Amino acid sequence: MYKKILVPLDMEERSLNARTTAVAEDLSEHYGASITALSAIPKLGDNPLVASYFPAGAAKKAYDEACKDFRKLIDTQFAKPENVDCVIVEGSPRKVIVKYVKEHGIDLVVMRARKHDISKVLLGSNSLHVAEHTPCSVLIVRP
Repeated sequence: MYKKILVPLDMEERSLNARTTAVAEDLSEHYGASITALSAIPKLGDNPLVASYFPAGAAKKAYDEACKDFRKLIDTQFAKPENVDCVIVEGSPRKVIVKYVKEHGIDLVVMRARKHDISKVLLGSNSLHVAEHTPCSVLIVRP
């Protein structure tokens, strides 16, 4: 049923990822699906004013560091990290997730709901946006 599972992860809230990664691995094993873990980082070069405050090469260095950190996160969060592809994309999390799903034929997105927040009673803003704008199923895991 599912062949490609996308698991968006927040590198800042690592403690909230454990249930999501466990669910994704269970589904992957059950369906024989591949897993891609994705994280979005801010795009420094989009705003020339902001970019002017950083030295040349800062964006590349930040991207390279994020890739290393994300691989370490995957190695600690997944039971079988060798079976997980790692993708870092620059931009808004909700936009890059939807774009990645559409461009890569993802069958299922497994993502966590936001931590309890009074402004988002049912779902976090990113999970709601992804659920509404992707052509595939979205499984939202409560923390």
